[in-house]
Amino acid sequence: MQTDGDFLYNAANTSAFNNAGTIDKTAGTGSSNLPGLPFDNVPGGIARAETGTLNLSGGGTSTGGTYVAASGAAVNITGGSTATWDGTFTGAGSGAIILNSGALQSGADGVVFNFPTGLFQWQGGTLSGTFTNTGDLVLNGGTMFLTGATLTNNATIEQVGGQVQFRAATINNAVTGIYNVRRTVTSSTTSPIRVSSPTMGCLRRPRAPARPGCRACR
Repeated sequence: MQTDGDFLYNAANTSAFNNAGTIDKTAGTGSSNLPGLPFDNVPGGIARAETGTLNLSGGGTSTGGTYVAASGAAVNITGGSTATWDGTFTGAGSGAIILNSGALQSGADGVVFNFPTGLFQWQGGTLSGTFTNTGDLVLNGGTMFLTGATLTNNATIEQVGGQVQFRAATINNAVTGIYNVRRTVTSSTTSPIRVSSPTMGCLRRPRAPARPGCRACR
């Protein structure tokens, strides 16, 4: 699309935008929105912003897909709504794929995040369900809620800012996992953060000494 504003609008349920091809924002520096209209992506489906923000604000249920944002552009995966992902999700570009409000919940098979370094930005809102990170996941916001959730880190989580509040939730930092705290932040929790191996998974800050025996820290 080449326009900002509410370019699609759900005037009557049940409606949906089912994407097996490409939805592409190519013009306009503001936000292009789908208020109330569920966006359902599938493996092979591409959501791309070349400029401004593609705001998937109608929720929906997706079983996979690729999310692409050029430099200075963003794809907002919930736009304050509740979206369900179930499958493997990846992306490309030097912009940002953002979750900053609303909720992202997993389906029965769980969610695999496989995003390149710096692309997926959790800035606010809620993760609920079962998630596995196999790429790079950036936490950089105000308050982020991990609610009724299990997040397994097999690669890298970078917590740049903000607070993660655990609500009946668990982070499992696996044997290949690095949880990199890049500034003074707080995790508010009555739930566990687990390192799945006493000699391999890492929870560390930059310039802090590597934990003896931690292969991922070398």
